[in-house]
Amino acid sequence: MTYYKKEGQMDLSDRIAIETGISSKDSFKKIGKLLHRHPSTIAHEIKELDGSRLLLHKN
Repeated sequence: MTYYKKEGQMDLSDRIAIETGISSKDSFKKIGKLLHRHPSTIAHEIKELDGSRLLLHKN
């Protein structure tokens, strides 16, 4: 299984797709498949965005 089809930086539409996936409680793997990125890339992006956009909702 290949995730690495897309190269370069994520754009706004990628970040919106990540936010939508997280809101839907999708796994990093599922979001990664959608965006053609490795799940660790998704996790890293969420970690980066968490502080600035409050992407993750901690209970």
